[in-house]
Amino acid sequence: MVQAPVQSPNHAAQVDQSSGSLGTGQLTVFMPNGQPSLTLGAIQALILAAQNTIVANTRAEIAAAKADLQNYIKHELADLETRVIAAERCLKRIPIQLSNARIPFNSRLQYPAGVEIVEGMPTLKRDVFNLLESDCIITAEVLELPPLQGEPTLNQRRVQIGEFLGTV
Repeated sequence: MVQAPVQSPNHAAQVDQSSGSLGTGQLTVFMPNGQPSLTLGAIQALILAAQNTIVANTRAEIAAAKADLQNYIKHELADLETRVIAAERCLKRIPIQLSNARIPFNSRLQYPAGVEIVEGMPTLKRDVFNLLESDCIITAEVLELPPLQGEPTLNQRRVQIGEFLGTV
């Protein structure tokens, strides 16, 4: 048996290295009070268990972060798609708005493609300024305009339709 003193910043310890079965050595650390501490194999097992725990926790954190990121990207893409669709609708309306803005007051309005004109909707540019509230509601529904906040006045409803069609 070979004993060698090992010094650490906090205390002194002795190391006993003896040969075990099959020619493998076992290292035991003795504390300054003479009591044996952990064997090298036990220390290695503790280190390995700690490493495995760290790896497992890191993998779980990465998986959670990946899921959060994927969810965030999915929602951002959905929001972006909604905004792109809204922008495309606006762009499609621009030629109609420009045309309606230039026509005389008594001229026939142009509507976006696919809009079915129903009773109560304005057909002439001047009709937008004389719509009844019920006609404004029907027109806004057919044009799929967003609802106005609160209790909109008749004038606010007319302006919304006029802005959409390009008459105001």
